[in-house]
Order: sequence, then C-alpha cells, then structure tokens
Amino acid sequence: MKLLFISHTFPYPLNEGIKVPEYNIIKEFSKFYEVHLLSFVLPQEKKYIEEIKKFCVKVDTIEFIPSKSFVKRVLNTFFSKSPYNVKQFFSIEMKNKILIFYFLIFLQLQYMVVLLNFQYQSCFIITMQ
Repeated sequence: MKLLFISHTFPYPLNEGIKVPEYNIIKEFSKFYEVHLLSFVLPQEKKYIEEIKKFCVKVDTIEFIPSKSFVKRVLNTFFSKSPYNVKQFFSIEMKNKILIFYFLIFLQLQYMVVLLNFQYQSCFIITMQ
C-alpha cells in the first residue's frame, strides 16, 4: 500500500522538536508502506532531501520561506478568523499538489494519507484500501 505523508515541516535534519517524530513516523511507516512525502522545505534544507529519500519512494517539496514580518504576524493573529499557523503555511502550490494526489487516490484507491496540515483537509477524503 502507498502512503502519502503531508507535512508543513521538512522532517530532516533533526534540529527541531516537530521534525523528530515526523522523521521517526516516516522511518517506521517505510517498513510497511511505500511512503510518498509532500512537504515544505526551506532553501537550506534542500541538501537533506537525499537523506529522507532513504525511507520514501518519492519526495515532493515546495520551497517555502515563512514571513518574519512582525506586522504581518500581528495582523494574522488578531484580525483573522483562521489561526496564525494555518495562514502562515497555506500555499496554493501545496493545495494543487494535494489535489493531484487526491485525483490519484480517486483513480487508484490505494493511498493512505497522513495529514498533519489541517488547513488542507478540505481538499480530500482520507482513503484506504
């Protein structure tokens, strides 16, 4: 079975708290599934793509540089109906790639999806075979 793992944080290097469990989940799932990773990646993390490919059949990344603007953070925190992290990590490119995977799910019905980015949950239904 194939597994699509979607993350807002590239799971390597293991230098942040969120990356450790994501890396370990991918590593363990790779023992039982064909893991396909869809993730944001910072420019300095691109050199680690080969490291994560040890556990993934396919790694698809979207370069993403989070805003450091204090004003933007304040506006998105206090004057938005969506939580800050949802606004910060929303990307049309990510949404389109998820929709493409959804189309593959619909055609093949052999993907299981691990979704850690809840702002994209409206894109598809989790499907398992």
